[in-house]
Amino acid sequence: MRLLGWGGIIAGGAKVAFWAGRRHCHNWPESEDSTMSIYECANLGLLALTFLVLLLTLLQIKTYTRETKRLADAAIEQLPLPYVALVVQSDSSDRALLEGLAVSIANEGTLRFKNIGTGPALNLGCHVGPTEGGVPVSVGGPPLAPGEAFDSAYNRNALDDPALIRVDYQSLGGVRFRSEVTIEERRWPKNFKFDRIPA
Repeated sequence: MRLLGWGGIIAGGAKVAFWAGRRHCHNWPESEDSTMSIYECANLGLLALTFLVLLLTLLQIKTYTRETKRLADAAIEQLPLPYVALVVQSDSSDRALLEGLAVSIANEGTLRFKNIGTGPALNLGCHVGPTEGGVPVSVGGPPLAPGEAFDSAYNRNALDDPALIRVDYQSLGGVRFRSEVTIEERRWPKNFKFDRIPA
């Protein structure tokens, strides 16, 4: 379809050049009063051809740029990706069964985070605060290789109820990600989210 489109443009331009040249050169060489000389007619045709070549080159550059971006995005998607999550523990208490949950942070004195992805997490920042309003507390973190964890030193009992915990970080390819979880009653993790942040 792309080649047919370019062919149509070239054919259309050629027609324009042909009819323009014919209009001005139809009396040549039979009449000495020709509106344009053979040199002028040749120049007109050359200009039309140059315009078509430039137009085709522009279209090719545009297509090349689009394809290059698509390939670059695909390559980034194939890179190992980080996934930083709040560390939770199995909870088989009666309360957990009533809540319909299998994990909690009841046995965690502070908030800990672990990279459970396949790639390193860089420029890590944690934001802890209420789910609505308020000013979150920000805590920076070190780069995390896959499987590594760090302790934010944020006391679990200091959490709002409910509390929203957001972690922002980057992959090696510079792609930004965000993990979120809501903590209810300073114990129950709910509504886990993992998203890619648009550039």
